[in-house]
This record gives sequence, C-alpha cells and structure tokens, in this order.
Amino acid sequence: MASPFRRKLESPASPRQLSALSDDLLEEIFLRIACPADIARASTACVAFHRLITDRTFLRCYCSRYPPLLLGFLTLDVAEGFRCAEAPHPNAAAAGALVRAAAGFSFDYLPRGKGHRWDPCDVHDGRVLLKCLPPDGASGVVPDLVVCDPLSRLYLMLPALPEEEEHGMKSFDAVFAPCTDAEETSFRVMGMAFCETKIMIFDFSSTSGCWMAGASSNWGALIPKAVHGITQPCYAYGCFYFKVRGTTKLLKLDMNTMDFSILNLPDACRGNIVTVEAGKGRLGMFCRNRHGKYLEYYTIMQSESEKASKWQKENRIAMWANYECFIAGEAEGYVFIVDAPRAALPPKVQDTELAVCISIQIKTGKIQRVSRYADHCAEKKNKAASPAMLSRTGDGPSAGRGGRRAPCSTYGERGWLTAMAELTAAV
Repeated sequence: MASPFRRKLESPASPRQLSALSDDLLEEIFLRIACPADIARASTACVAFHRLITDRTFLRCYCSRYPPLLLGFLTLDVAEGFRCAEAPHPNAAAAGALVRAAAGFSFDYLPRGKGHRWDPCDVHDGRVLLKCLPPDGASGVVPDLVVCDPLSRLYLMLPALPEEEEHGMKSFDAVFAPCTDAEETSFRVMGMAFCETKIMIFDFSSTSGCWMAGASSNWGALIPKAVHGITQPCYAYGCFYFKVRGTTKLLKLDMNTMDFSILNLPDACRGNIVTVEAGKGRLGMFCRNRHGKYLEYYTIMQSESEKASKWQKENRIAMWANYECFIAGEAEGYVFIVDAPRAALPPKVQDTELAVCISIQIKTGKIQRVSRYADHCAEKKNKAASPAMLSRTGDGPSAGRGGRRAPCSTYGERGWLTAMAELTAAV
C-alpha cells in the first residue's frame, strides 16, 4: 500500500554563478584579439563591451600593439580617388568597407582654395593633408593647406605663412610631422620652403594654431658641391631623412633639436632609397641594384657617432624574373615596390595593366601583392609628394611624371570602429 505521504523532492542546487569579469580583465582579453573585425563584432555584443572597446585609452593601446591594416592608396589625382587593395589580398574586404565609410574619399565638401581643386599630399593616422595652388602660380608658391578626416568630413584650414617668410621661395611642400601630444585630436605639419641658397623648415601645431620657424640652413653648409635636389623625406626615430639626388648623401633633420646633419651612404646607393625604422635602435635603408632585379637592405646603428658607423648589408631580395622593380615608398611599417614587365617600362607603362604594386612588411619580410598599378597620371606634370607617397622620389615607371599614391591604413584610434563596423556588416 502506498504511503499517504509523498516524498518531497528537493530542488536541484542552482548552478554556481560566475562572478562578473572586471574591466581590466576584459580589456586584457580584448587586447589578445588580433583581428580588428572580431573586435568590432565584440563591441556590438553589449553596452559594456562597446564602452570598453571605444574608450580612447583602449584603442590607443590596441593600435600600438597591432600594426594597422594596409587598405590601398589615395592618389594625387582626386578624380581617381582611392585605389583599394585587391583580392586575393586579405584586406580587400576591409578596404571596400573603408571606401563606403568615407563616401568614396570625395573632398567636395572642402572650401574653394586658390586653385580649382585640392590635391592630397600626405596621409597619416586617418587624416589627409591637401594643398591647393593656382594653375599658373600667380599667387605665389605657398599653397593653401587643409587637414581633413574623410570619415567625419571635419577639416581645418591651416593659416598662411607670414608674407615676409615667403620672400625668395622657389617651391614649398608640406608633410605630416610626428606629434608628441597624446591627444588624438592633435597633429603637426612640417612645411619645407626651398630657396635658391637655403632650405627653411616651418612647424605647424594644431594645439597652438600657428606656424613656428624651425630649422634653416644654407645649401653650401650641407652639400659642398652644387645642389642636385633632394627627395621628399622619410621619417624614422624622430628624424626626417632626405636623399640628395645623384649622390651618396643622406640629409638628416632632427625634429627635436631642429638641426641638420649629413650621413654617408654605401657607394651602391646613388639611386632612390627609402629609410625605415629597423628596430633595436637601428636605421634601415632599402635600395635597388643597378638593373632593378634585387632590393638590398642595409642597417646602421643610431648614435651620436653616426658618421663613424658603417652600413651593414642585411638582406638581398630577388624580384620576379623578366620584371624590373622600382622603390615606390614606405609607410606604416611597409616598403612598397612597383614591379613592371620590362616591355612596359616608361614611356609605355600607362598602356599596361601588368605592372603590380607589392608590399614588404619590414618587421617580418613578408611580401604581398596589393593591387594592379595602372598609371593613369603618367602624362601629368611632376608634383611634390610626401614621405607616404608612392613614387614620390621619381623612381619607378612614372618617374618624373607624377602618378603617385599614398598608402592608406585603418585610422588608428580615429574613425577605426566606423570602418570596422562596415566590415562587420559585410562579412
């Protein structure tokens, strides 16, 4: 006979609740996610994740740990616009997302300058530096300058130089300079005034909003013989380096002391070069051999006795057979090479789609094809460029005729999540 009393079943114990993860622990987890698209997805998971990932401190730390993505090239010809990295490059999808987020990199929202259009001359940390000169140069050699953010479409017109400073200038160019301010809203621009007998450097800070006179030196004090002209600078370790054309001399400008000095290059480096940060306090330098079949990589220790130091050859990189390589530029930890078939060398390179742009990652030596190199600007007048511009030194299939491109990458802390959110939606 069944008992009239039913056994009371005890409810099973509730599972042990995990304690909430602290913000510090979550940040450490997020910092271990190397894929930017995964970080963007995580930021949409919940409000807490979004708050942590969009914090400026976290983004600054994340961007310092992982190199920015190479997404393509912003051309000097505004009509051509942004040329994306092409499949099978792993960043092709992100490049397309950036173009959508930046509305095709159109600069039609900028005010009218001295001339008919704004031409990009440098790219850094998500900002684009553009200049505008009248077609006939009737208003002088110093262009109107503006810095803008293609994602937000915010811009800042830079003030003009004092008129007395413009006296005797033959040409003027500007590039982004390293900014010591930790605030992401700050930037610096270095103006370079080239005169008949001297070079003058001007420094603009967005914090002060004005130009300051920097270094100035007579050509004779720097280069004893006749001036051959200098390339646009490469930046490394707080210094800008200018190659003196047709010589084995490297002009160094220390941005901390605003002093000029001269470094000697190996005898084989009379052509165009790029200088890079090689790590461990070493300055790196890439040059091509005489026939363009190899790239040679040298390093030298950075010290107070640089003149006594010797360049050490570290590597020789063979290029494709039946192709000739041209050093095109450097930016964001990459060196860029244009490989052109020998049948497509100047002046007929603009008629071929066979030339390609490839990247060499300085830290790892990894070589990747980025995109085709269709030189639509081959017939245009040679223009000054920036340390981030491809073919800026006149080396390459479009030597002396323009057609240069600035490597673009994801925008560090600025606009980074906007582009990555587009990528997340795409994939």
